[in-house]
Order: sequence, then structure tokens, then C-alpha cells
Amino acid sequence: EGTTLFVVVLAAWQAVVSQWTGCEDVTVIAPIANRERPEVAEMIGCFVNLVALRTRLEGDPRFRELLERVKDVVRGAQLHQELPFEMVLKELELDRTLTRPPLSPIAFALERAPVATIRWPDVELSAVELDTTTSKTDVALIMCEHDGGMTARLEYNRDLFDADTIARRLREFVTCLERAVTDPERRLSELRTRPSAPLAGPAGACGETVWERFLAQAARTPEAVAVRAGTEVLTYRALAARAAGIAAALAARGVGPGAIVGVWGERGVGLLSAMLGIFR
Repeated sequence: EGTTLFVVVLAAWQAVVSQWTGCEDVTVIAPIANRERPEVAEMIGCFVNLVALRTRLEGDPRFRELLERVKDVVRGAQLHQELPFEMVLKELELDRTLTRPPLSPIAFALERAPVATIRWPDVELSAVELDTTTSKTDVALIMCEHDGGMTARLEYNRDLFDADTIARRLREFVTCLERAVTDPERRLSELRTRPSAPLAGPAGACGETVWERFLAQAARTPEAVAVRAGTEVLTYRALAARAAGIAAALAARGVGPGAIVGVWGERGVGLLSAMLGIFR
């Protein structure tokens, strides 16, 4: 198809995220090298920037068609990779919160395995494996190229998901990718492994919950007013972020599926945020 490994894997990742969430408009945050200028090509330092890769998956396209959509999205991002991510967020005037990643809680990265040892005159460098214990997003897929193959891992927020759920999600992704590259004429609906609980819901959930319906509406109209109480107004995006923060705080205190949570307070934005946080 005249494209890259990054585009192929990203297309499969966005396809399964769409399946898990029920959203046909999927934005994934990804790092980009940002070394387009020849004068910085040999410089030592971190030039990495973040880009938002937004793909529309409506119409149940064939995987080959999805590749074309994702390829255009990635090409557009590469053309503007020097634009600082923080400037994008500032221009969008998003409601920022420390409890939620900006723009999207989903991330993707494709890395090459580091050279084990580098030798210079009188100097030898070796890579040190770091044990990451924190997640910067709700879910991040990190793919790494090795000689003759690839490895995949999912970093995730343990306040939202358990290990069994994430392991199942990873197997679903691998299956989807295998089917896609075996027969790229398959439609997205044919790549699905089986009906699965939405990524945004609790582990083991089935059917459409209040939180799932709310999240679907938030995906359609993120900047629309969701609730107004007196002088306080929240958009769907802001209300979802506030509810997610409450959910994370509850989960940190041991609250999980089946638990009973009492809510005390006056009618208003806070009460609605608490209810949605508990549902999540």
C-alpha cells in the first residue's frame, strides 16, 4: 500500500479502540521525532513532540480503506510536527485537569529496540532497562521492533482496569492485526474478535450502561453544554474529566464493581459529577 509499519499498526490500534469504546471518531496521542531540519539531525538531545492523530472510522470501511485514512492523518501530523503540543492545547482552550490526559486518554508509540552496546575509543555505553510503574494515559500501546519480530505492551491506569482485562484487550488487538494483514479487504466489523465490554466501562460489564451512553454523547459533542447549575456551566468534556477524577479517587479507596456508594449533597454540578463518577 506504499505506507509504513507505523501506519499499519496504528490503523489496527484505532480499529480496536473504536470497537472497545463504540466511538467512530478516535484520537490517539503519539510521540514524533521532530527532527526534520538537517541542522539538528546530528545534535544530541530530545526533540520529541506529541501529536494528536484523529481518524474517523464511520461506514465500516475495509482495512485497506482505513489505511488510506490513517496515512493521510499521519502525513498531516508530520507536516506540522514542529508545532508544540502545549500550543495546540492552548489554542483549543480545553478545560485542563490533573486527573485526565488532554485531548485523548489513548496513546500509541512505535519504537526500535536500542542497540545493546555502543563502543567509542575509551568509552562503552550500554542500555539500562527501566521499570516503569506509572502510566501517563489511561491506556498506551507501545510496540517495539526487534530483529525478525515485534513486541507489544500495554501501559494502563490501574485505577480503571485490572490486569486480566488488559491482557484480554492485548490479545484482541493482536488478533485484529493478524486478520487485517492476512486479508486487508475485510471490513472493520469482520476484524472484531468477539463482543467485548467497552474500554470505558468496568471490567466484566455488559450491555449499555449510563456511563457508556454519557461517554458516547461526550465523544459526539465534547464542547456542548452538558450541565448548567446557577452560574456554573460544564461541557461534556469537562464533566467527563471531573467524573473520571472522582472515579479514580473512589477506586484508590477500594471501590469497585458491585460496591454501594452513598452520595450526600445539594443538587448541582457536584452531585451529577459524583453520580457519573460512581457509574464509571
